[in-house]
Amino acid sequence: MSEQNTSSIRPTSAPNDGSTTEPEHLKGHALQPATPSGAQISTTPLNLQTLPYDIQYILVKHLDPTTSTCLGLTCRDFYAVHWRVYGTVPFEPITSVLQPPVNHLATLLRDWMLSRWGLVFSIHIGRFVDPERWFELEDIHWGDGWEST
Repeated sequence: MSEQNTSSIRPTSAPNDGSTTEPEHLKGHALQPATPSGAQISTTPLNLQTLPYDIQYILVKHLDPTTSTCLGLTCRDFYAVHWRVYGTVPFEPITSVLQPPVNHLATLLRDWMLSRWGLVFSIHIGRFVDPERWFELEDIHWGDGWEST
């Protein structure tokens, strides 16, 4: 039977004689508890809204402005973080001509705005408007100025 290297195997309990079998580079690290013994452990369920601000900030910084806006629309805390990082995000950025096709904010919000608020996006003014106003704007844009009879 071959002899096994036991220097990297962690014992299930500390030896009683005061010696240690931990490798030197692990002393004081591997056996430390994750939380100090007297510390209170939070029972609040962890979700995006309960994350500390600095973690929320890091998450938002890793998102593009459009995706960050959508995340911001899910909760006020994230919208505040989004606003601090990106400010106002246009529905149809001018730079989209130079970039490969991407989902613009208006495209991502189209179905949600219609179902939640009953609003439709008007490309002519770059805003969500009620359907009646949308038809007016379409008539103004495509019409010849004459009322049909």
